[in-house]
Amino acid sequence: MESLHRLSTNDLRKLASALRGQRLKMPVTVAGLSAYSLSNPQQLVADLSDLHRKQFNETQAAVLIDAIVDARAQTKLVDELVDLVASGPDLPGIMNRDTSVVVQQLFRDAKQSVLVVGYSVYQGTQVFATLAEEMTRKPSLDVIMCLNVGRDGQDSRSEYEIRHRYMTQFKKKQWPDGFPLPKLYFDPRAIDADPSKRASLHAKCVVVDKRYAFVSSANFTERGQKRNIEIGVRIDSPHIADGISNYILNLIDEQVLQKLI
Repeated sequence: MESLHRLSTNDLRKLASALRGQRLKMPVTVAGLSAYSLSNPQQLVADLSDLHRKQFNETQAAVLIDAIVDARAQTKLVDELVDLVASGPDLPGIMNRDTSVVVQQLFRDAKQSVLVVGYSVYQGTQVFATLAEEMTRKPSLDVIMCLNVGRDGQDSRSEYEIRHRYMTQFKKKQWPDGFPLPKLYFDPRAIDADPSKRASLHAKCVVVDKRYAFVSSANFTERGQKRNIEIGVRIDSPHIADGISNYILNLIDEQVLQKLI
């Protein structure tokens, strides 16, 4: 079947049409293929003869070729909808899409909603500057951030004290001064007084307008966004974006994720 996969899509369609219209008969011969100017006719004859030995008639062979064409179309569709984002040191001949560039563009393009889910935030005044500006420019923009609030092993503070301290530090150090705050949520299991019950909010993603999703290994830190070796994908898919959003929003509705303050 390798010879079929080597044909162009147009040549595959031409071959399928000839078989379906029975202008080309099984078993196929080199002479029969000559009218269609297809590459590597000898191997094509061998592969189509193999189908004939498996009891494929002209219509069935055409259907198989159509399936190859359809599979190519789906592969192209995926390639158009999914962008690889691989940031890190520049290498000769390798064009990396910088994580920070992709995230900031998503923030700028947002029209209705932004969902940010992250584990670690550091130097957030830089990382979230664009998002804060867009919230000011677009007052109806609904921004939800779900972040990990942790407790160190020896931390004996109350859950309220940890939450209050995190919120104070977020306003002071992680969010641009003077801009409206997003809705902030966290996983209270991360600060459970019992270490055996703790769990982290470890996902890192951005969902914009329930259409675009960015899922990455990168934390929302200057290093994670600009310098680390990080891998992620930007996906233009309402189905996937909505799926991520609904999962997180359901966690909020069920109070698995709770308001920070």
